[in-house]
Amino acid sequence: MRILLLTTLIYFFFSAAALAAPCQNMLLDLDKGTLNGIPLTASLAQVKKAFPCPHSQSGQGKKTALYFAAAGFSFQPGQSISVNNIEEPGFQGTLSKAILGLEPHEIDEILGPYQHFSRIAADESMGYYYRYAFYARPWGTLILKYDYYSPSHVEEVLLTTEKLAQLKKQYPQK
Repeated sequence: MRILLLTTLIYFFFSAAALAAPCQNMLLDLDKGTLNGIPLTASLAQVKKAFPCPHSQSGQGKKTALYFAAAGFSFQPGQSISVNNIEEPGFQGTLSKAILGLEPHEIDEILGPYQHFSRIAADESMGYYYRYAFYARPWGTLILKYDYYSPSHVEEVLLTTEKLAQLKKQYPQK
């Protein structure tokens, strides 16, 4: 009986660790456009298999999005990956280029100048605006969203398959 109990406990311990590891040791590669090696173009089934951790799901078909709140990221298969430090606990992984929380001049040193910039009202009466910087990449577009209370640091990093020309229409320069 003790051997069975011990075997069961060991099995559950290693199974839980195996399931948790993909969502604890995250690497967002800004050069390759991947999260733990999974590309933006991955299917819904591939994303679920790669990240077997608690998530919520919304939408259907090509508009399906998976939200991994405890790990601080979302994945819209075939379209985008987003990591942030807005909501607790925030993204617990690492970025191939550590830009979360940095100021614009520090980001320019790492990524070079942005190709497009936009400002969208969050609360116009209070003078709060979301600021976005866009960088064209071979896999699509890297978008940095700056905090509207303190626009001096990046609060969200979004990788999308959309090309910069398309995004310029959605986010006019202001």
